Amino acid sequence: VLLGIEMQKSLDEINERYDMDFKCRIGLHSGPVIAGVIGVQKFAFDVWGDAVNTASRMESHGIPGYLQMSLDTYEKVEETLSHLN
Repeated sequence: VLLGIEMQKSLDEINERYDMDFKCRIGLHSGPVIAGVIGVQKFAFDVWGDAVNTASRMESHGIPGYLQMSLDTYEKVEETLSHLN
């Protein structure tokens, strides 16, 4: 969550510095995943699982310039987020 907030702040700073208007959407969800390296000639790291699929849906339905998180994730980080203000 904190990384997503910092990413949004960095993009805002870049937009201001270069007079741009780039926006990104970030989707967050918590849960188990499986991770691994795939490929034979060119390696890539990837993650799979329901948590990844839910985060992807949160992102794709989110508002550009904002973080979209599931209720499960919000409940896990609610106390930490309250200390940021």
